[in-house]
Parts: sequence; C-alpha cells; structure tokens
Amino acid sequence: MDAIAACVVGGVSFTGGIGKISGVVVGVLIFTALTYSLTILGIDATCSSSSKESLFSRLSPGLPEVH
Repeated sequence: MDAIAACVVGGVSFTGGIGKISGVVVGVLIFTALTYSLTILGIDATCSSSSKESLFSRLSPGLPEVH
C-alpha cells in the first residue's frame, strides 16, 4: 500500500503514461518522513495506517472517492 500511495502522491497515473521518477522520489520521501514521525511520536500502528490513508486520499485528487 505504501509503495502505491507514494507513487500516486508523486504524480504517477494509475492508467499509465503520466509521471516522473522525481515525483515518485518526492512521494516516497513524504511517506517515509510521515512514518518516521509517527513512530517517534509513539503513535499506534493502526492510527499510523489511517493517517497515511487520509494523506493519500487528500493528495490524490484524481481518484474516485470510496463510500
């Protein structure tokens, strides 16, 4: 999940053909920083996962919302 989320946040399209490696690197850095920050703060793994999912949904506006 983290790898796909990092790629989409970095600008890679699910349908292919759009995206750059530099964007993927930025997406990976965002999710790595978030993971380390939450670990240092002592946040539970369940809360950590939900906060990553929230960030993913906010930073990927082109995806359809799941209800």
